[in-house]
Amino acid sequence: MIARHFEAKKIERIIDKINEFEERVPNKINTIKTKNSQGVLGGSIQDAIDAFGEAVLAEVPHQQIVRYLQHIKEFGSANFAFACRQGETFDVTINNDTFALTGGPAGAYLHTDVWEKVFYAAVTLRDKKAIEQLIQVPQSVFDNANLKADGFDTAFINLMKGLFEPEANMGDLLEAALIAADPNAIASGRRSYVQHILLPLLPVYRCIYTANAEDEFNEAMVEALEAHKRYWKKDKREQQGWISLPLIAAASHAYDLKGYQLTVETDYIPDFLVKNDVDATAA
Repeated sequence: MIARHFEAKKIERIIDKINEFEERVPNKINTIKTKNSQGVLGGSIQDAIDAFGEAVLAEVPHQQIVRYLQHIKEFGSANFAFACRQGETFDVTINNDTFALTGGPAGAYLHTDVWEKVFYAAVTLRDKKAIEQLIQVPQSVFDNANLKADGFDTAFINLMKGLFEPEANMGDLLEAALIAADPNAIASGRRSYVQHILLPLLPVYRCIYTANAEDEFNEAMVEALEAHKRYWKKDKREQQGWISLPLIAAASHAYDLKGYQLTVETDYIPDFLVKNDVDATAA
């Protein structure tokens, strides 16, 4: 069992935070709708991630957990559509509210890290439309983000996109990401995150795309979970560390593509999400 590094002493406080998020969502949507606000749109992604982490820790009903995962995907997909469709008016649906936005210049909330988190939510939800939209986001969007992508960021994004591109050579994409992972080429302030959160995903995906590698896949998942736990121990109250979106998505993809079963028990990966068993288990 790989237990969560954080244990809430008063679960009521976590529930209060979840309820506060619920109360803010309609106001967020109203501001996005009336002010065509990409800033609120992008800023809401992390709020939804935090609510998702809180909901998993608090063990709220499964349908509520999935709803927050949908919020990550909905705010995030709309955020990147805003940047990609400058000058176009297009419809978005967030929290069952459909309305029009007009794309325009944007720089905030467009870094590859943000894209990855939205992508993980879409993969876990098995939302093919959102996945297709996200893999169409061009490199120019990341190049124009306030936080610029480096060589590893670009290689890693290409690897993630390749998961759903039939013509992609996953071996080549994995090799490119490994080559680009030179620590000296990664900004010092970001190096620990890359080494603990992103790099451990490479052997996980290599196993998914290797024949008869379920045992090795599980070994790689254990190593990635332990790295996740080491990284987030230093920021125990960061809600996004209470779960692992990257590893939830990887386990879901392995389950769908290869039928791989995760053998390690862990607080970081809800099993019902991996198996897409929401309706049957929702409380």
